[in-house]
Amino acid sequence: MDILRSPDEDTFFSYDDVAAKDEFERRLFSDRLTRIIMEEKGGKPLVISIVNPWGGGKSTILQYIHDALAATTRDEGIRIKDCRITSFNLWRYAGEDQLLYRMFESLIQAIHDGTPLTTGQRLLKLLPTWMKRFSIVCDWLAPGSGAVLDAVFSTISPEQFEVHLDEVRRTTREYLAKTGTRVIMLLDDVDRLDPDEILLLFRALKLIADLPNTTFIIAMDEEHVSEVIGQRIGGHIESGRRYIEKIVNVRLGVPKIPDDVLEDYAMRRFITIWQRELKERKGRADRAGLDTQAMPAEPNPHEVERMVGIFRDLHLPYLLTPRTVKSIENAFAFALGLLPEEVDAGDVLLLEATRLLHPQLYLALPEVIPNLGKLLPIDIQDGRSDEKIRTKKAEIVQQLSALIKTSTFSPKTQIEAALTTWFPQLGNFYFEEEMQRNEQAKRICSPNYFWRYYSGAVHKRDVPDAAVAAWLRTALDLQQKPQASATLKHHLSQPYTRAFIKKLGDRLAAEPDNVPALTIIAQVVSAWPEAEQADSLKNLWHQAASMMAATIHRLNELQKQIAASTEVVRASTNLYWSFIFTDYVATPEDYFTWPDKEGRAPSPFDEELARQSLTAYEQGFMPQANDLICGMIWTIYRNRHLPDLLKRVQSLAEEKPEVAPQLLVAGCNFGSSQSHKPACWSWKGRDSIAKIEKLVPRTVLQRALMKALPPPPKPLRVPSHDFDHLTLQELGWIYMESTHTPNESDSLPHRMKKGQA
Repeated sequence: MDILRSPDEDTFFSYDDVAAKDEFERRLFSDRLTRIIMEEKGGKPLVISIVNPWGGGKSTILQYIHDALAATTRDEGIRIKDCRITSFNLWRYAGEDQLLYRMFESLIQAIHDGTPLTTGQRLLKLLPTWMKRFSIVCDWLAPGSGAVLDAVFSTISPEQFEVHLDEVRRTTREYLAKTGTRVIMLLDDVDRLDPDEILLLFRALKLIADLPNTTFIIAMDEEHVSEVIGQRIGGHIESGRRYIEKIVNVRLGVPKIPDDVLEDYAMRRFITIWQRELKERKGRADRAGLDTQAMPAEPNPHEVERMVGIFRDLHLPYLLTPRTVKSIENAFAFALGLLPEEVDAGDVLLLEATRLLHPQLYLALPEVIPNLGKLLPIDIQDGRSDEKIRTKKAEIVQQLSALIKTSTFSPKTQIEAALTTWFPQLGNFYFEEEMQRNEQAKRICSPNYFWRYYSGAVHKRDVPDAAVAAWLRTALDLQQKPQASATLKHHLSQPYTRAFIKKLGDRLAAEPDNVPALTIIAQVVSAWPEAEQADSLKNLWHQAASMMAATIHRLNELQKQIAASTEVVRASTNLYWSFIFTDYVATPEDYFTWPDKEGRAPSPFDEELARQSLTAYEQGFMPQANDLICGMIWTIYRNRHLPDLLKRVQSLAEEKPEVAPQLLVAGCNFGSSQSHKPACWSWKGRDSIAKIEKLVPRTVLQRALMKALPPPPKPLRVPSHDFDHLTLQELGWIYMESTHTPNESDSLPHRMKKGQA
């Protein structure tokens, strides 16, 4: 028998070996059986079977017996009957004659290696002595002939002599009786033989088991072996059992492991794998020169408790043997190593256990979990759970639980509870806060992580969490700001851009004070080519702005939020993106300057937007989108208290008259058409004129409008009521007509044609 011991800590997989540590107190059983065998008197043969299902510890018992018999010669000063032990490999031989011969040979060689079994072997044993003498004589008579004879006789082997089993059997019986030494033969893995080999073995045992001073210990799954033999002899399992009973004298069962002991054994081994992964993670970080102080050395107790709870209800009733534990342990160790730091270790263990113990459930989960929204009457993401949804969810859970064979110890309700704990979206309520926690924990129930567990990879539209973390570390180092910008540009040009921004937001949510990272994002994203032309709220600009706003809103003080938002706007290189970000982050009451309200201090955020807007106009930027025009002019109007702002606006109108129609927006409301359509502005008569004149003098604006506007198509008569859905051009004409002096009787078109103010 190959004696295998438990692997040391450096061994990756757990082997199906005999543990040096007796985890399940089985040495008591082995030692008692060993003592009985060693003290057996009379030389009578004995056949013992140790029975248990596959993986139940039969090989461990045999190994313990082997160790005890090999090591023990005395017990408390009393001479114990001389015993020898041999292990017989059942896989090496084909045919009954060969099997019997090798079993006879193994019995004798256990006492004295090299003892011949046949007359031919005895003669062959004497042959070297005779040939040596004969070669000397021949070599004396004819020099060199002795070497030739040696070469010829070296080719003679025992197999060349005809073997008669009757002679072998007689020799073996006589030898065992003469020596008085008991030989114990261990026969393992009987239930792994094919059916013909199993029947062959028991026929051989029937012929050999009457030899004196012999004990045969057979480890097998009796139910399986009985069924096989019963079929081969033309009967059923009971026929096979009776056949075995005629050969086996003593049938012993391996002591059963208590459920709590097996559970403790399994969890200790699983958590050891988890700890090893954390240790290796720290090692990788240390080799990369990263700070490892904050990295955990032990699994989070709450995560362990969650995993154990689900495992106990879903898998523990089906965890019957230590071998099953080791199978799951090895699968867990391998799968966890595929995506270190990219998945939740507890969920990896649960999924691998599902694959091995409940393969039908394992195959069904990908059909259900990613498509759950399509299976329900309405979207469940808002947390609603009316009766119709509850009924549908209950049906899905019942269908999944039906894929697991239930028993008295794993009732259906227990399985369903475990499924809804593992996948909370299958329960009645699943709110945003819990969804975010699961996302941050990288659990399998999160849509962004589910397929990682099944594919064992991060695919092209997904991004490794390690890459996001690495970028954040770079962004925190001010000396690496250019590198951080370049790396971010690379990430944003990949198919996983949306996933990268989403995960970046999740990371920043845990550390919202990370303003340097936000400013780099603003600088890179706002400069992204062609983003301004994309209208979808899902495009890069909107996604980044939404993520950054959500991060800033997690700051615990309003002033910190405003300060961080101001830094983001200051870092932006595109006004259009700055105002998109403003729509997400700013509440007008808190973020904007309100000069007409007493006691309200100016807002640094709004002031920065006003400076950038006015500078953009001065540099020749002429926005075409109504929402951008509105944002730029109104923020300039709100911050007209800034030093030199009014003077700069007046100079702007004089030097760049084409800006004049847009300056009129300061006195107008934004109409119901807020798209890029030109007809949008609402005129409010004298109120509009009064607001506009707070920003730019009437005469300056009139002169600029005379230069910027073409004559109107027909005479205008401005009524006293309001106008809606005006273009900027119509707005200019109405302003000109509304502000002309009463003594001017000629119409606006006539005056504009003449170029008169």
